[in-house]
Amino acid sequence: NNSRVLALPPGGDQVKLPFTFDEFAQPWGIVVDADNSVIVTVRHHGVEPIKKLSADGVETTLRFGKTGSPTDVDVDADGNVYSTNFNADSFTDNIACLDRNGNASRVPFRELSVLRPIGIAVDHLGGITVLDWLGVVYRLDKTNAATPPTAATQS
Repeated sequence: NNSRVLALPPGGDQVKLPFTFDEFAQPWGIVVDADNSVIVTVRHHGVEPIKKLSADGVETTLRFGKTGSPTDVDVDADGNVYSTNFNADSFTDNIACLDRNGNASRVPFRELSVLRPIGIAVDHLGGITVLDWLGVVYRLDKTNAATPPTAATQS
């Protein structure tokens, strides 16, 4: 059974974390936030949650809304959780954010060509880098998301 998440504490032995996945779930992406909570994306044929296990062992499901095959997850310096959505209905629904207050939103990037993202990394300044299934890496610009491209920048 590969439906498990393991931790290797410093100087310790491997420990199975007490997530409650069924035997067919596939843990996929993983991150540990500043509070030492473990967040995992789960692939499971239609029911594909993003689970959080707090440092004191309490499991919750993060409510991103429609996730459609989440593949990776990361947390920014403010505690906002970002997830990639492999089976998004459109280019604009493939990256989601859940803020510290539990409000879900789609991340409005100018780059609309990120199809089927499989990896995400958020840096300490809030910049986001995404890897798509073809191996293309995108550095996404949230700051100017509302600015339409000009004729000089279109190609």
